[in-house]
Amino acid sequence: MPFHFSSIETEWQRFLVEVHSLVSATGKPAPKIFISYAWESSNEATESMQQRLALLQRDLLAAGAYARVQQNYQQLLKRFELTEIALKEQVETFSKTQITLTVLTQENEQLRQFQQQAEDKIHALRDEKLFLIQEKSHLQGQFKQLQASLTS
Repeated sequence: MPFHFSSIETEWQRFLVEVHSLVSATGKPAPKIFISYAWESSNEATESMQQRLALLQRDLLAAGAYARVQQNYQQLLKRFELTEIALKEQVETFSKTQITLTVLTQENEQLRQFQQQAEDKIHALRDEKLFLIQEKSHLQGQFKQLQASLTS
């Protein structure tokens, strides 16, 4: 059944209510959520993702969770030269995180699909190899029987 925007929005609102209830009921400090993401292949796509993640961060904050959005460290280091102090601050923030959400790009999804296809092919080849081993064993048995009948 395909999702309609309204059903996704309703599910998201239910999720946020559950997060808020959980945070309120425990009486513990708000969970620290670290949202990591990789840059998309184009600036427009990256900006669009950043806008969606800003909304995610806003919604999680409104639900009572502490959320921080941070782009992928490797890409961050490539794009900006971080000072040692800034890098230590990033590591400290990450080390205090209780929940990490990782947002992948379309390229990651394509790689995952390619990996799944490769694993499926490997599985099929293993099945074929097992069949051929069994068939070889069966033929060897028949050959031995034929040899025995010819020599007797």
